[in-house]
Amino acid sequence: MKKRMLALLLSLSVLTARAEEARKEAPVSDRRAIQAMATSACECALTGKPGECWASYQKLTAPFRPPDVTGVGGFASACSPVSTQEDCFRDANGIFCVTTGYYVNGIDLEPPTLCRQSEARALEQAYNKGFEGPGGSQARAEREAKAALASAREGKASLAPSSQAGCV
Repeated sequence: MKKRMLALLLSLSVLTARAEEARKEAPVSDRRAIQAMATSACECALTGKPGECWASYQKLTAPFRPPDVTGVGGFASACSPVSTQEDCFRDANGIFCVTTGYYVNGIDLEPPTLCRQSEARALEQAYNKGFEGPGGSQARAEREAKAALASAREGKASLAPSSQAGCV
């Protein structure tokens, strides 16, 4: 019994040491630079060349995409009218996520992708407000959301705090 316990403890310490080595060898990322590149790639993709636009981002983030780590990969929230899309990575400091865009659903918008948080928040809040009070309706919510998005894209809308009614 003592031999089994000793073997088990030895195995455990070897595995722990290997995990610590792997963590130390993992590269450290510039998380802000990766987020900026994701936003730029998203905006570029809206011009019609998504493959080209995301190539540099994919290359830069490749070292942070270990295939065997839970919590690393692409994710999206299940929210309406705006779903946040993220890529999650792992570097020497742990798992981190960057926003790769926002998908608009329930509103006739072409393209249905937004790249900036200010746009997503403006659209989400205006949409939700369109249902308030007398006359609140889907049609009004869509009109208000599109107007708010236009203002945000022109730089006229300030970054609103996230609302409790949404996911942005």
